Amino acid sequence: MSRQPLNQPLEFLEFSLKAGADPAQNPDFALPQLISVAGFYGDIRVPEALLKYGASVEGFDQEIEAALK
Repeated sequence: MSRQPLNQPLEFLEFSLKAGADPAQNPDFALPQLISVAGFYGDIRVPEALLKYGASVEGFDQEIEAALK
């Protein structure tokens, strides 16, 4: 497997968050949301990392909120 950033989503995400990316960015101002990208990769560690860095599950539909809590 390649070690390119898109093949290492958790590592890339943590790098971005440590560099100051907003884990709770407003989807109206930045697309795609980090949480949406996390779902694309299907790695539970990705949304866990977002929550660790302060992402909020508020504002998502109830199904997504329940899955992240």
